[in-house]
Amino acid sequence: FLKSVVTKTAEGWVSLPTLNTFNKLRSATNGDLSQIREACKLCSDVLELRNNEGVDEVRRVIPLPVYDDSESRTIYIENVGPDATHEEVMRCMSRFGSVNYVSLP
Repeated sequence: FLKSVVTKTAEGWVSLPTLNTFNKLRSATNGDLSQIREACKLCSDVLELRNNEGVDEVRRVIPLPVYDDSESRTIYIENVGPDATHEEVMRCMSRFGSVNYVSLP
């Protein structure tokens, strides 16, 4: 959910009221936005806080690194028949988990 909110603006701002919809955060702060605001100020090395038209917003100073774990989720299969199709391989391998891509010679 939060990722979809962050990507709604080019700069990645999220309003404090939106953050306050998270149950654990709301519970920890008793729904007090000033506590969230103060916590954000304490993390100024990684978070930027601003007031936009009366609404406090926060964003990361340094974006999260993009993690590509596709190599660790890639399998190689040998001895596939020369007449095998992408669909056949995908159907066969999907018994073991989600298949996102099939490459055949």
